[in-house]
Amino acid sequence: MQIKINPEIDQALQRIAQAKAVSVETLVEEALQQLIECESEDYQQRVKNALSVVGRYRFGSTELAENHDSYFADACSNSQK
Repeated sequence: MQIKINPEIDQALQRIAQAKAVSVETLVEEALQQLIECESEDYQQRVKNALSVVGRYRFGSTELAENHDSYFADACSNSQK
């Protein structure tokens, strides 16, 4: 199969391929494989499942994401007591 790619995309692919030390063909094949996997029903269902729990639970703390290391360290030290 042959495809025509505009010059800007071709240059970008050349740079990325060179940085990753792979051929443009390999780079394009990997990108297409990733696209196919992301479009699969199984992947889409896993994304839906993961997103279904977002915001569902309240933990009393509004800064958990910012201070998760501290909370994790506290939990670890409490579990060893």
